[in-house]
Parts: sequence; structure tokens; C-alpha cells
Amino acid sequence: KWHHPEIEWGDYVGVKVNAPELLKKELKKLSGVESIFFSSVTDCYQPAESKYQLTRKCLEIIAEEKYSGLISILTKSPLCLRDMDIFKRIKDFEIGMTVTTTEDQLGSLIEKLAPPSDSRIATLKKLKQAGLRTYAFVGPLLPHFASDPQNMEKLFLKLEDAGVDYIYLEHINLSPYIKKMLFDFVQRSAPQLMDGLKQAETEIYRKD
Repeated sequence: KWHHPEIEWGDYVGVKVNAPELLKKELKKLSGVESIFFSSVTDCYQPAESKYQLTRKCLEIIAEEKYSGLISILTKSPLCLRDMDIFKRIKDFEIGMTVTTTEDQLGSLIEKLAPPSDSRIATLKKLKQAGLRTYAFVGPLLPHFASDPQNMEKLFLKLEDAGVDYIYLEHINLSPYIKKMLFDFVQRSAPQLMDGLKQAETEIYRKD
């Protein structure tokens, strides 16, 4: 078990301390050029990485093995700057930042423990200045982008200044379980934002 059933999700971290050893074994099994993504569910530069350095150790193995496939990282944390020395040793590498908001009220509620978006954009700029290929993942597209289109323009101008090579966009597309959690949270914390949140799921919002 990763956690005691009485502990709420988000209040624990299961540390896979053997990840670097497993990665080294798996790399030897790969045939041809593949790709590896860090990481689709849990941020590989979450605060625990400062202590355990599992991401850094995995990247060191990839560099040492001269892995030729694409290595792509997506994070929200400036902690990634620590590993720029390894990034530059990897043959095919890119790194992106998830930028969900422009410091609006809804964003500050749902990402209250994450680094501010301006910090993420500044990190992208430093990575680009170091000669790395960078991208931004803007998603999910929150209601403030529809209610005030200047928010989108403001964000894109910041990303342009950061020099990102490309941008991914994603609409809100929630599973029933996550949707209920999010809507219940917003209803309790900031009910005045509910109409905008519901609007973001409509077809008109997606077209705009």
C-alpha cells in the first residue's frame, strides 16, 4: 500500500526509490528509437524531488546510456533548472511548462501549492537562453480566457517573450470523478466563479 486509507489524496507521496535502476534495465530492452515522457500524471519536479533526486538520477542514466530517442519533460517547477547540465547531454531533448492561468482567482484556487505562472514563464526563458528546446502547455483553458480575451493575448505575449518553440492548448475535459471534485471545491471556496466554470464546458466556449 502507498498510504493509509485515512490519509487524504494529496497529503502523501509514494516515493519509487528504485526508479533509476528499473529505468536502466528497461532502456536495454528498447529496440530502435523510442521516446520517454517525464511525466504524464505526477510532476517529476515536485518538492520531494529536491530530497530524493530520482528525476535527476534517471536523466543521468539516459545521458550515460546515450539514449537516442526523444526525452520530453513537462513540469510546473523551476526546480528543473538544477538539471540543465544533464539536459544538454541528452541528444534529443525538450522541456515544457504547464501554464494554466495568468494569476486569476480560479487559478490561484486550484493551483495554490504550485509555483506562480510568472515564475514558470521566467523558467522557460532561462531554459531557452541556455539553448534548450522549450514549449508551453496551456491547459485546461479556464473561463477567464472567454470572459476576458485579453487574458489569452497577455499570456501568449509572455510566452513569445520567453522564446518557446511551440504551444499546446487543451480544453477542459474532465472525468465525472474529477469534475465533481472540482465543482464541489469551487462551490465551497468561490461560488461566484461557478457560472464561468460551467461555461468553459460549452461548445460555444470551445469555438470562441
